[in-house]
Order: sequence, then C-alpha cells, then structure tokens
Amino acid sequence: MVKAGLSPTARALRVLELLQAQPGITAAQLAAQLDVTERAARRYVAILREADIPVESTRGPYGGYRLGRGIRLPPLVFTATEALGLVMAVSGRGGRRRWSRPCLCRSCGRA
Repeated sequence: MVKAGLSPTARALRVLELLQAQPGITAAQLAAQLDVTERAARRYVAILREADIPVESTRGPYGGYRLGRGIRLPPLVFTATEALGLVMAVSGRGGRRRWSRPCLCRSCGRA
C-alpha cells in the first residue's frame, strides 16, 4: 500500500515502478496497490503517457498495462545520507544561503 498523503507525481512514479515490476498489471491491481479508485489509477497511467513514457495496454481477460520496448529504469538505491541530501535539496532546505551584497564597512569584517 501507498501512503495516503502522496502527491499525484509520487503516485505516478509508483505506477512506473509497479509497471516495471509486474508487466501486465491491471487497473484494478494498480488501484489496490495505490489505495485509489481504478479511474485514478488510469489517470496516473495517463500522466506517464503525457510524459512520453510508452505505456502499452491490452484489453480483455488477460489484458493489462506494461511498459513499451526499451523502457527499463535501473533501481535507485541511496544510502541514508544520500537520501536525506536529496530530500533536503528537493524541499528547499538544503542549507541554501541567501546571498546578499557584501558589507562594505571595515568594522564588521564581512567584506
């Protein structure tokens, strides 16, 4: 199951992971994994298609979604420190400093 508070982008990326791990996955299975409706699951597939990720679909009792040919993403594995750094960078709290003009007075030493 996926956490309830995830953004649509995070859910679409989760769909991408599921398509990669389970070729032929159905909308019902995606919905169950994401804890959303089937309609929402199809919407996340549409988001991937809008991003030019080839998602093929097959109708019928043996149908489902799968990634198109040539699409295979390597698994990303980060250390705890790397993951924290990525989260901090994306959230805008990565220790960025506001740069202002340097002080021109000689008494403070910040020239």
